[in-house]
Amino acid sequence: MMKKTLGVIILSMLWLMSCRHQESNNDSLLGGIDFANRKDLSDMKLSDLMTDYSIVELETNDSCLIGDNRGKYVKKEGIIYVKSFNEIMEFDESGKFLRKLSRQGNGPEEYGGILDFEIVPGKDGKEIWIGSESGISRYDARTLAFIGRKDYEGFPSQIRYVNDTTFLVVSAGDKWFNAWSPEGKVRQRYFDEDQANSLRKISQFNNTGDRVFYQIEDTNEAVVYDPATDAFTMSKIFDAIPEVQTISGNREAMAKYGYLDFHKETDGLYDTMIYVRTSGGMSLAQLFRKDGSRTLILSRDGKTRVMDYDMANGGKANDIVPDINIRFLTTPVATDSDSGFLFILEPLDGDGDSNPRLLDVAKIL
Repeated sequence: MMKKTLGVIILSMLWLMSCRHQESNNDSLLGGIDFANRKDLSDMKLSDLMTDYSIVELETNDSCLIGDNRGKYVKKEGIIYVKSFNEIMEFDESGKFLRKLSRQGNGPEEYGGILDFEIVPGKDGKEIWIGSESGISRYDARTLAFIGRKDYEGFPSQIRYVNDTTFLVVSAGDKWFNAWSPEGKVRQRYFDEDQANSLRKISQFNNTGDRVFYQIEDTNEAVVYDPATDAFTMSKIFDAIPEVQTISGNREAMAKYGYLDFHKETDGLYDTMIYVRTSGGMSLAQLFRKDGSRTLILSRDGKTRVMDYDMANGGKANDIVPDINIRFLTTPVATDSDSGFLFILEPLDGDGDSNPRLLDVAKIL
């Protein structure tokens, strides 16, 4: 009788542990969204949602003309870094050009074509890490002096500094996500190669607390790295987004239509989350809806607003930069900031010969 009772107790404990584990896996990174309580953006003003902002006009001259429309914009500790082809431009918060890193080549202190860059805290100040075909090259962010090179297997198509003991590298191969030590030891590999869910966005990494997450395609799903456990997992980004693109749905569509046609065949069948950005206790995301409209999701310290708009009516809300189309709300996909959110705006003269402006939003809601 005692053995039977003990067996029941053990089974009960295992069942409870399993439930807790399932609940942990079902927890989202950024919480819930009340889609039933969506508002129309045209009934509001953008300044009601973006409550602390400034417009930065990036200086334009022959030394700092940004010519890469797929460039990445990063703001760290008041400095704005911009990738333009194979150079990294630096501007201050007012938009004044400071310097640029231009070392493409095959020499010992040079890098190949830039795949990604990251601003990293170093022992003597910030460093610029350049991911290229030749590995990861390190430069002093203040003097631009060469510090050294980290040679790792595979091309580091995207890189993310986590802490002094870990940085993440996304690269082609059997496993796409890799956790590396500064000494060059790979500790963790995760996520099998998956043609149906490409890693095509410019700036995918985000932080929530100490964890780092990476949105997969235009889904509500992310690869999560937790430095406390030194492990990767999968998680939903928000609790529930109805009819949104999924990783499994992309795989099924590719199996049905083939690699070249599955995006075209599934266009308009579901919503797509084109970006999610986080900064401090704030998050910002945008959905392209299958009916052609768009949904903006803003959150700060537990307060969330969900706003619907389209290109025609959404412009009525644009009291911040009324001289341009409201489509600029889609541009954080190419930006990252430690003090808010960056939006890329058209140049003031609109002639294509000037650098873009930036909408630097320090606070939402």
